[in-house]
Amino acid sequence: MNALTLSEDFQIRAGERNAYKVALARAEGDLLIIAAHRRLGLNTNTDEDGFPYYVWEMANVARDLAELSVRELVPASWQSFFESICQMARNIDEAAWTFFLAVPLRTKRG
Repeated sequence: MNALTLSEDFQIRAGERNAYKVALARAEGDLLIIAAHRRLGLNTNTDEDGFPYYVWEMANVARDLAELSVRELVPASWQSFFESICQMARNIDEAAWTFFLAVPLRTKRG
């Protein structure tokens, strides 16, 4: 192992951590868009099963955040941000968020 290897390893790990932070920021942005659309009455029609379309968008965000959580990829310093994103989602549709976040968590932990 030399200085170059150590530097490359550090750069890779730092890049991965930044990618996880970007994923959190993207999730927040997606939820802000979903909330804005709901307030404007957009994307609230239902599919053939009776679920509003925005619910499926929330499912995608929940899946991504569950993946970060299960793999313990949220830096400790960003844990409160992660929790605030989850709270934002619960404020949009608590039942949908709870269901869609729990499914991937059960699958990955079980």
